[in-house]
Parts: sequence; structure tokens; C-alpha cells
Amino acid sequence: MKTLRCLLRTFLIWIHSANAAAQFAETFNDASLQSPVQWRDTASWRQQDGLLLSNELRENHAFSIYTLAPMPAAGSEWEWQLNVRLAFNPSSANYMDWFLAADTAPGQARNGYYVRIGNTRDEISLYRLKNGSATEIISGRDGRLNRSDNACIIRVRCREYRHWRLEVSEAGRSGWELEGSVDDITLALPHYQGFRVRQSTGAFHQRHFIDDWYSGPARYDTLPPQLTEAVFQPDGRLMLYFSEALTPLTNPGAEHYWLEDVGGPDSVQADGNPVIRYLCWKHWKPGVGHYALHFGGMRDTAGNRAHETEWRFFGGLPDTPQRGQLLITEIMAAPENGQPEWVEIQNVHSQWLSLRGCRFSDAGSSAILPDSWLAPGERCILQPLNWPGRIGQGKHLRIVLPALNNPGDTLTIYGASGQMLHRIAYAESWYGNPVLAAGAYSLEMMDTAVWCSQAANWRACTAPERSTPGRSNSIAATLIDTLPPNLTDVYPSLPFELRLIFDEWPDPAGLQPEHMVVQPGNIRPDQLTIDENRQVLHLQFPVPFISGVVYTLHATGVADCSGNSRKTLQRCFAVPDDSVRSGALLINEVLFDPAAGGVDFVELYNAGRFALDLRGIELIRFDAAGIPAEAATLAPEGRIILPGGFMVLCENPAAVQTQYPCRGGDTAFLLLKPMPALLAGGGVIALQRRDGTELDRMAFHPGMHHPMLKLTKGFSLERIRTGVPGSEPANWHSASEVCRGATPGRRNTQARIDMQDHVNLYLDTEWFTPDNDGHADQATLLYRFPEPGVLLSVRVFDAWGLPVRTLCQHRLCGAEGMLLWDGLRQDGNPTAAGNYIVVAEAQDPTGRQHAVKLLLSLLRSH
Repeated sequence: MKTLRCLLRTFLIWIHSANAAAQFAETFNDASLQSPVQWRDTASWRQQDGLLLSNELRENHAFSIYTLAPMPAAGSEWEWQLNVRLAFNPSSANYMDWFLAADTAPGQARNGYYVRIGNTRDEISLYRLKNGSATEIISGRDGRLNRSDNACIIRVRCREYRHWRLEVSEAGRSGWELEGSVDDITLALPHYQGFRVRQSTGAFHQRHFIDDWYSGPARYDTLPPQLTEAVFQPDGRLMLYFSEALTPLTNPGAEHYWLEDVGGPDSVQADGNPVIRYLCWKHWKPGVGHYALHFGGMRDTAGNRAHETEWRFFGGLPDTPQRGQLLITEIMAAPENGQPEWVEIQNVHSQWLSLRGCRFSDAGSSAILPDSWLAPGERCILQPLNWPGRIGQGKHLRIVLPALNNPGDTLTIYGASGQMLHRIAYAESWYGNPVLAAGAYSLEMMDTAVWCSQAANWRACTAPERSTPGRSNSIAATLIDTLPPNLTDVYPSLPFELRLIFDEWPDPAGLQPEHMVVQPGNIRPDQLTIDENRQVLHLQFPVPFISGVVYTLHATGVADCSGNSRKTLQRCFAVPDDSVRSGALLINEVLFDPAAGGVDFVELYNAGRFALDLRGIELIRFDAAGIPAEAATLAPEGRIILPGGFMVLCENPAAVQTQYPCRGGDTAFLLLKPMPALLAGGGVIALQRRDGTELDRMAFHPGMHHPMLKLTKGFSLERIRTGVPGSEPANWHSASEVCRGATPGRRNTQARIDMQDHVNLYLDTEWFTPDNDGHADQATLLYRFPEPGVLLSVRVFDAWGLPVRTLCQHRLCGAEGMLLWDGLRQDGNPTAAGNYIVVAEAQDPTGRQHAVKLLLSLLRSH
């Protein structure tokens, strides 16, 4: 009776298995391990992202998972197939057993068949388990899994309970490799299937991945191979991708292929991937265009023959973009709320261009462009990866677009080899109007022929839509570029080396070592290196430069992409002092409440006897509690200030240069992003060395401005004396109105001068002739004051004491300056010839007054 009950129970299990699943398929895409397949011993496993993952964290431990197995029909051919990944190099203590059939749970089974994945020999082998004793019946290839990460598909087939076959297909390859075959009729197939894992240390935990398990009737391929893609290679070969592995090439195979208007290939080649064939022509190279390939007759590994087929495709060999051929032509940096940023690029070359391997970047990040082509003249929109819609017309590519900074950014396209193809360093001032800069207008390039030009070649879009993505730019016009490259910085990066930076990238053809010379000494470089990615030249010299000497670099033959060049470019430099000392580098001028369209700035002054290097110097802003709130490193790669030189720190040099006529040259400005915020209500800033040594400090607030200034917005505070600490409020004064409130990059209007302690007010001439003949057309009143902050009023009277002209009224003046009279009356009409009296009245900050009357004769020719 007991035997009958056991047989009945076994029979019921077989009936349940056979009826429930004539075949078994598990993709692990369901929500749990209990539906639709009911798994057992699941505590050490979990499902995630459509995979079955091991989740056992105990060391030197074995664990398993299993479920019921379908029963093959008598005389049938059965198949088991599994995707598996072991993310480690297996060993005798770290492997996985895949039980095809077992009499109970894999961990306790005494009879069955299993595939061992990994072992001492890093193989995949088939074992028979009988009465608890395991025998290897198919020994797989040694070393197959001798990698740190192993992914493959394993397939086992058994025909009529005896003919076994083990095959493996490795990840990334097509086709099956036979591990071996054997006849074995020892056991009937039991009713359970699953996995048993053996792991040692924590390095092997959670590194077993299982997917797409099939157990059922054998599946055979009856479909012929299909062509899925045809791509020309850089060497001119046509690479064909088929849907499955083809039989190995045993003959040339060229008779199976014919390319319209070209003919059959001279040879057919194969590589390690059996789904790929290469068609080769000896005397033909493809151009970009539409092609039609006729093929047929090749077979897959199952013997299925491909039918005669025509495959039409667009292909060829596009050019690799060179500098100036792939351009940034439109930028949307400040879109409307909720709309994306984007950038337009254009192929301005006469041939097709490939974007394969090209990168788009800003100053902080970059993104690889998708593998695509651009036709001659074609535009393409680079838009954010997560933006669902299309922007503009024509081609668009989704990338992880770097964030475009509204005030300005540096955008670059690099070629596949890392060569800089085009670079734009746009600024808010390029819009020409702050309203446009903030109003969802794009920036457009005017003329692609002068692509190396920067600000002069860019404007805000004038189209009603405020942008033209994918279309001709609204401001498109011929730009007459007459400005040659300017040498903005020369830096002695090593005792024998100079680093040169230009405001636009010069034509490399004109950059030759023999065109560079340093004076004094007539020193010429013996090597020139171009770094196109950074618009930098490196010159190596045979002798080192000497500290304390101010040198001048002379460069000839430097031209831009439009052919503009200067006869000679000159720039002074000096080897800097070893370290910047307190009292040498000073805060000399501060604008903390700029006018509309302006920005904050801090001017530095080198009060020492040697050149100073700004590398590692920080500008720090302190909060009300005296704790550093913001810090910015001035020049991470180095910048030199010569003795008596100035350097203006700001986020938008162009905005400062536009607003103030009394300013230094372009080389006196240093772009600093981010710039510590100078609050209009006041604050404290300091200069500090990398080692924490404080070099100078200044506390500023609106009350430090001259009390007679009705409007202080746009006026800077200037340092009066370099020898008095910057922390002394009395050492600061409002800049002169004559210079519109600031002198960035040049000597302060309020700087104390060495002269006698009295007021000087005098005319430079006793007579003048305002007839516009270029000689004595104006009379000049010169003034010098012992202290800044003097209020000056100047009026002109005729010989009868009647007022003729008021030249200024209570003007805030610097320590010295001048006023001009052009001989016109207050109403703009010319005055008659005769004698005139100039009355000048000056009032110093203490209230003391000084007045002079000066006689002036106005002569006119008859």
C-alpha cells in the first residue's frame, strides 16, 4: 500500500507538470517569484529589472532555488536554454549549477542532470547525478569563463532520453559553439529544476544574474538569414550585418552579391563574428549617396538559404570634419520658462560630414554627438535628451546638453581625434541689449565665412519668432572682418617656456618659431607647440628668462581665418616673484553698485618692484559675522601683473569697457566666474594667498561716497594712497565724474600726487582761434588739487561781465584734470572775437574755497 501511495503521488506530480506546462518559459518580468511560476527556497534571491539576482550575503555558503519541471513526451527532443551572467571569475569555491532535472531541491538532490557553470577550469560542463554521485558526461572548453565578467547563453538538447548536446553562445556574438555531445540513458528525467550556488567571500555576493529560461520541445531554425544593415567602413569596405550566423566562408562568395552601378565585389571577408561579412572592391571607393545591393544564396548554420533580395540604403564615406567646417551657428541660452535650451550646428563644408566621435562641450561638461551625417549646408539642432518634442526644422539630435549659462559661456565642438573644430565664448553683451538677453532671443552668427570672429559676428535674432532653429539666420549678412588676432596674454609657465593666448584662434599656418622673438637679447624659440583645444601656443627657448627683467615678445605673420594680420604683435612679460607678499598686490578700486547694464568689478594694483603672479590668489567676500561667504581663485593657470600694472576682475569685461571711457586696455581685464557678489549695501572683501596669508582687505559701504554725489550708482570707490591700508575708510574716495564714475585698468582719478599743498588752476594759453583749422582751436583749463573730492565750478564772462558759458557746476573732480572751451556760447552759437574772463571756483571737502580769474583772448580771422 505504501508503494502504491508513492507511485500515485509521483503520477499526480507528473500529471500536474505535464498539464500545467507542456513547456516552461520564465522571463522574470512579473512582480514576484510566486506568479505565474511558483518558486521555492526564494529567501536568497530577488527579482530586479527583469532579472533573477542572487541575494545571499553569507560567506562559505551554498543556496538554491527551484520549481516544478515539465515532462518531455516520449520519443521527443527536449531543449533547455538559459541566459546567465556571473560577474566574477569563477573557481572551485565559486560557481553555479543549473539543474535541468532533479528528484528534489537542488541542494538535496541525489538524482538528475545539471550544467556546472564555472569551476577550477573555468568551463561549462554537463553532469549526471546518480544516487548522490556526480559524473561529468560532457566536459566543456577550459578557460571559457576566465574573465572578471562572464555573460553567455547556454543550450542543452536531449533526443529520445539519450542523445545529449551542450552548446554555448557568448554575449556580443552570434552562433552556437558546441561544447560536446554524448549518449546517456542512465536516468529518466525527474520532476524539478532550478539552481544551486556555491560562494565563498563577500566579493562574490549578489553577482549571479539569470534571465530568459526555456524548457520545452526543441526549437529549430527554419528561417533564412536576413540582411539587417549595410554600412561602409572608413577603408571603403561594405560591412553587412545579418540576422543570424552564416556558414563559414569556404570559397570567395563574391557571386552572392552585386552592387548596382558598381558590380560584384572582388572579395568577401569574414571576421570573428559570424553574422558579419565584408564586401571589398580593389579599384572603387564609395561616395555618399543611395545604393542598391542585390544578394542571395548564402546559408545560415542551420542550412537555410537566403532568397534573392534587393537592399536599398543610403551610405558612403563622409568626410571627417576639420577646423572651420562644422560650426556653432545659433545659441538659445535663455529660453522662455518651461522651454529648453538648444544649440544649432551647421556643416559649411562642400562635402558630407560625419559626426561620429564628435563632442559638444561647455566650460564644465561635454556630450558625445550621436553617429550621424550632415549634408553640405545642412543645419542640426542639439537639444536636451529628455525634451520630447522637436525643436525647429530639419535634423535634430538629442544629447545630454550641457547647461548654457545666461551671462556667458564657452561652447566648443571637438572632432573625433580631439581637435578643436569651432569655439564660441559668448557673453551677455553680444545681444546688444539687456532686454534681449533676458527675453528668449537666440544669438545668431552673421557670416559663416568669418567663423573665427567672435563678438563682431554675433547678434540677437531679429525674426518675429525670436529664433530660427534649422533655418537661415535672420541676421545673415556678409561681414567685413578687418580685425586681426590680438595677443591677450604672455605667461612664463616655465623658465624656458612661454604660454601665448589670443582673443581669436590664429591660422596655424602662420605660426612659425622663426616669426617670434623676445627682446632684449634677441631670443628666438627653438620649438612651437599648438594646443588647439585651448587656443594656446607654447614656445620653448634655449635659455631661461631672468627675474626682474621686463621682456617684450614680438610676433609677426599671425593671421586669422579671414586673412587679417598685424605687422607685429607685442606684449610685455616678466618672470614673477616667487610669492606675492603683503603690501605688493592691492585692492585699488571697487565698483559695488553698478549702473544698468553694468557689473561689479574689483581692480588690483601691483605696488611692488617685481612682476606678480595671480596663480593661487583668492578674492574672498565675508559675511556680516566676518566668516568667508564666497571665494574665487583669480587665475588657476597663472596671470602676470607687471610692476605698476592693473588687473580688473569682473564677470563681463565688455560691459565694463563699454561704460567707462577712462579705462585700461583689454589685457588689463580678467574674466572671473563666478565673481563674489559685491552687495550694494556694503561688505568686506580681501585678497588671500593659497597658504592663507592675507594680502589686502577693504570694507566698503555707500556712506564712503562723496556727500555731494546725488547718484552713486555706477560710481566706484578709488584708493587714494597705496601706502595707507585698504581697511582705512579715509583712504577711499568716489571716482571723478569726468571719467563717468570709474577708471578700471588705469590710474585712479583720486590718487594722491606729490605736489605743493595748494590749488593749481591755470590756462594752457593766453589766446585761441576756434576756427577748426587744427591749430589752437580750444582753450584748456588745467587743475591740480592736493586732495581728492574737490567740487569745481567754471564759468566764462565777456569783458562787460555778462555770462557767456558755464563749463561745469559743482563737478566732483579727481586730483588733476582739465576742462575745454571751444569758443561757443551757452546756446551753441559762436562768440565774437574779444577778451573773456574765466572764473574758476574750487571747494575742498573741508569747505575751504579757492577762486581765480583768468584772462583769455579769442581771435577770429576776417
